[in-house]
Amino acid sequence: MLKVENLTKTYGKGDSRVDALRGISFTVNDGEMVAVMGRSGAGKSTLLNILGCMDTPTGGSYTLDGIEVNKLSAKERNRFRRDHVGFVFQNFALMGQYSLLENVELPLVAKDVRKAERRRIAMDALKSVGLTGKADRNPARVSGGQQQRAAIARAIAGGNNLILADEPTGALDYSTGAEVMELFRDLQKSGKTIVIVTHEKEIADKCDRILYISDGKVSETL
Repeated sequence: MLKVENLTKTYGKGDSRVDALRGISFTVNDGEMVAVMGRSGAGKSTLLNILGCMDTPTGGSYTLDGIEVNKLSAKERNRFRRDHVGFVFQNFALMGQYSLLENVELPLVAKDVRKAERRRIAMDALKSVGLTGKADRNPARVSGGQQQRAAIARAIAGGNNLILADEPTGALDYSTGAEVMELFRDLQKSGKTIVIVTHEKEIADKCDRILYISDGKVSETL
């Protein structure tokens, strides 16, 4: 379970102070797929960075899988992110000098998984997103939709239960975006917990719930 209680995040001091998050509280149950919506500057990216252990809150608490993440040291937080969180980005964030297979292997390299085993896991992940025949290609030699599929394969290869997706369909056409959302739905059925930041209402409507962020505060719709 993911639980956020009275979460705040403040940048700067005095006249330059910005309250990016102002007392946000919500829960995401295991196996849920939740969308986060809001205007630019509303606090979506700040929230996602905290959930992904790439930033720390100013106040409040963030608990994932029974661990209060905000109390971890920087080293512990990096390890926790590696072991618990997978990421999918709008721009795919694949490394151009590597093949799709090698990109998917990267989280496993960080976990010191042996080469033969990580190759097997990465191939299984690529198979799950329909990219078995593209494994040896570099990102520049496949379509945007296929790059995003590879990014999803990379997110699940590490075996992490929480997947954070930042505008995962933003760079894709409508039909390809719909296919990517079907992949997320399949991941949810397999037990993954998914949080998707999106500007697209039709994408958010495919999720179980929508969290709306406005001026650093959150409201929710079922």
